[in-house]
Amino acid sequence: MPQTRALKINEIIAAHPSVFKEGIGTIKHVTANIMLKPHSNPIFHKPRSVPYALKDKVDQELHRLAFNGVIVKVERSKWAAPIVVVPKANGSIRIC
Repeated sequence: MPQTRALKINEIIAAHPSVFKEGIGTIKHVTANIMLKPHSNPIFHKPRSVPYALKDKVDQELHRLAFNGVIVKVERSKWAAPIVVVPKANGSIRIC
C-alpha cells in the first residue's frame, strides 16, 4: 500500500511541476474581497519591540520577503497588527 501511495504522489508532482517547484509561489490576477461586519472600524496596534539580538535577522528577513514579493512596504495604513518574532532551533527566525 505505501508504494502505491508514493506512486500517486509522484504522479501528481510530475503532472503539476509549477505547483511543487522550490521557492515562494504567488497568485497573480486574482482580487480578494474581505467582508467586514457592518460598522467595523480600523484598528492600528503599536509595534512590539524586537529583541536587540534579533534586529539584524529581522531586517534581513523583512528585506528577503519584500524582495520576493511576499510583503510590500507601505507608508501608512489604517489597519495594522504587530509582528511577533519567533527564534527557531536552527538559529533562524520566523516572523508571525
